[in-house]
Amino acid sequence: DTDSEVRFLNRLQDYIKKQDCVLRQLDWWMFSKLDQYLDTPFIPYYDPKQNRIARFIPDFIFWGQKGDTYTILFVDPKGMEQIDWERKTDGYRRLFEDAETNLKRFDHEGAQVSVRLFLFTKDRNVCPEGNYKRFWMDSAPTLFKTAFGL
Repeated sequence: DTDSEVRFLNRLQDYIKKQDCVLRQLDWWMFSKLDQYLDTPFIPYYDPKQNRIARFIPDFIFWGQKGDTYTILFVDPKGMEQIDWERKTDGYRRLFEDAETNLKRFDHEGAQVSVRLFLFTKDRNVCPEGNYKRFWMDSAPTLFKTAFGL
């Protein structure tokens, strides 16, 4: 019922029908819409207005595997007008990147697991320059190529 979510799902639906969809290169993949009232996956971040750790629950989660590489991908299509996106991204970075902005990899039962976050918008070109721009996507092919390293 949110325009940005519907727009993202429509783009996803169009993209997965294409022969060159990079998701076809994975051994398997799936996704789900996260519900902030029912689901428990979240990214903690500091909310200075409330002076507490808050929960960032992105709208969508994808899982994909290629060989022994397993990727968990959070996608939030709310756009730049949504408040706290920088703090939410900082919360992600503290957990899943090292000081040089490299992805942390976790070993789990022989698989190398990484967690990615992307914020989906209508036009990435209006994003502020700097370290946060790499989190913004406006194209499904670019999003998935980047997320899954394909």
